[in-house]
Amino acid sequence: MANEALQQHFNYHIFQAEINIYESEDVPVPPLDYKDNQDVLDMIMKRPKGLLPVLDEECMVPKGSWEGFVNKFSKQQTGNARFKYRNKAGIELGVVHYAGEVYYDPSLFLVKNKDTLAQDLVEVFSASGNRFITSLFDEVMILQREASVGSFRKGMKGDDDGDDVASP
Repeated sequence: MANEALQQHFNYHIFQAEINIYESEDVPVPPLDYKDNQDVLDMIMKRPKGLLPVLDEECMVPKGSWEGFVNKFSKQQTGNARFKYRNKAGIELGVVHYAGEVYYDPSLFLVKNKDTLAQDLVEVFSASGNRFITSLFDEVMILQREASVGSFRKGMKGDDDGDDVASP
């Protein structure tokens, strides 16, 4: 996304801004053929159909999944020439960037988007001498502990066929 935004900035200042100046001074400008990638930035960031807003929304759903994200985003991008979808060795989402077509594995998008802090940072801030900071991070530790216990319990329920996890 950062490269796409930099390309947009470059395109605007090198091409469009210069064209605007020439036209304001009545200087003839030959037609220029350059790719405007605003549509790619919109596909990634614009609400409500952009990749990031759809991803944020799926992260808020209690049982949100990367498959749900892929389904929602793919439906919303139907007909968008800058969006690609393929399912060869696994599901991949493609974006036709200014530099070409790139495919991404969406299976970890939700995990990476959940804004969790590293455990060592939480522990350091929890041990702070500042009561305010300690109180903030004590709450974070409780939430993380509850989430890990929930994940552990979920893992202990067994697989989808109803079999229990085997005991050692």
